[in-house]
Amino acid sequence: MMATINDKTHFAPELHIPYGTVNIDFYTKFGATEHFCFRNDDGSVHVAELEINGAIFHLHETMRWFEALEPIGYRQGMFKDPFGHYWQIQKKLL
Repeated sequence: MMATINDKTHFAPELHIPYGTVNIDFYTKFGATEHFCFRNDDGSVHVAELEINGAIFHLHETMRWFEALEPIGYRQGMFKDPFGHYWQIQKKLL
């Protein structure tokens, strides 16, 4: 099977922001374009996807790990590397 343009692998770091963050203008003023932003009932950011010159990254409110296991349109998993960094890998459902 030949690979197509849609088979590209993307790397999107996730930055954790404090619970209750409502303003992400710092990133847009820095030149980021907002793809989407899901907000909590109080208007704070739950998760946002942004892009700077083709590089996608996510902002996500800090949560306890078991609370983050909810169906939001992705299949995802998380692991901790030998240096103590948490990595989350995911695939968007079609």
